[in-house]
Amino acid sequence: MVTKLQPTSRSFVVLAVVCLAANLSAQERKVARVGMLLPLSGGYASVGEDNRRGIEMALAEGGEAQVVPVYGDSGADPIQSIREFRNLLL
Repeated sequence: MVTKLQPTSRSFVVLAVVCLAANLSAQERKVARVGMLLPLSGGYASVGEDNRRGIEMALAEGGEAQVVPVYGDSGADPIQSIREFRNLLL
């Protein structure tokens, strides 16, 4: 059974990216590590993989600052999302 991804889970994805990117300045650092919470397992794994590939393609185009994505698997589960979010912060 596949459940819908709740708005709170999507909020954690945005929050993780904002929190990890907030301290980064392209002028201070050449490499920025940005956390990405995606459903890489479970019923929405195909969506997460599509998003991951899209991120990788966008980063391959490059820019001045190099961004290194750090992926966390939300599993489309709110509890697992919180656990992975905390891991990304460490």
